[in-house]
Amino acid sequence: MTRLTLACFALTLGCSSPTSGTETETSDSATSAETDESSGTDASDTGTESSSSETGDGDGDGDGDGDVEPNCEGDLAPGEHNRDVIVDGVERRYRLWVPANYDPAAATSLVLNYHGFGSTAGQQVFFSNMNETADEQGFLVAYPEGLANSDGSQAHDGGPGCCADDDGRDDLAFLHALVDATKAEACVDPRRIFSTGMSNGGYMSYRLACDASELIAAVAPVAGALGLDPADCTPERPVPLIAFNGTADLQVTIGAANQSIAFYTALLMCPEIPPTEEVFGTVTCSTYSGCINDTEIVFCSAEGMGHCWPGTEFCLDAPSTLDISANEMMWEFFQAHPMPE
Repeated sequence: MTRLTLACFALTLGCSSPTSGTETETSDSATSAETDESSGTDASDTGTESSSSETGDGDGDGDGDGDVEPNCEGDLAPGEHNRDVIVDGVERRYRLWVPANYDPAAATSLVLNYHGFGSTAGQQVFFSNMNETADEQGFLVAYPEGLANSDGSQAHDGGPGCCADDDGRDDLAFLHALVDATKAEACVDPRRIFSTGMSNGGYMSYRLACDASELIAAVAPVAGALGLDPADCTPERPVPLIAFNGTADLQVTIGAANQSIAFYTALLMCPEIPPTEEVFGTVTCSTYSGCINDTEIVFCSAEGMGHCWPGTEFCLDAPSTLDISANEMMWEFFQAHPMPE
């Protein structure tokens, strides 16, 4: 299959080095909402179960998905489940949320929700409040746990621009192993696997649009940007994208976000015409339609918002915005953009 390429596109990103601490997502407020994550389980979570699996190829090549058929005859209970898989001999952990109205016999969407640099899967549950949306809309959510950098801060490999140590970790292999493990116990719709995430998790979602287009139907980075060298973004198919950034974000600047969108609209060969704009209070959402294979890009810029998740009041720096709900908007976008048949 022909890969999309865009050579010689200069892109300067605003993501600081992980060692500077500017990408850190932890805070007293977020941490107080969660118990210690180091064990991979949360003793305060009633009804939470933990299990281990070696599902996935585990050889680090990132090609494990596709070997496992969705389990549509299981009895996976609603609620939170702590899980782990082995990738290259390393235990990788994630949290799986099963919605209250989950039907084990019905094909169900799966959303990957990646935490920020220095944060945890548990804090991302709190920060994004996505479990509530999942219960309302009936989709599964997996929260992958990053590996620790040399300074102890957990991170995902969103590319050289953000934020993991160059220690050989293979987050693409982890993605495929996680999806295979989830398919083995849940009725996952293979055409409706999506990715979102905050900050470093937003960078990871951009990366998956470039490196996992055969698996991920659409992405929704929040407070993120492209961390790959643009020349290395060569997806097998164009991946629809909706992104959310704040103009007052000092950690992932609006300039970096604008450059990422400019690169991505060029990569997907969107028409060189002004996008359609829709205004929601302080938020302007620009829609680029008619891109290659009828794909679509939406960019929501929130005036005065900091390093935040739109629709939630908690924020790490400048004010957030309640003029839109990132969860509701990305879910509507995901529903409209399943994997082509």
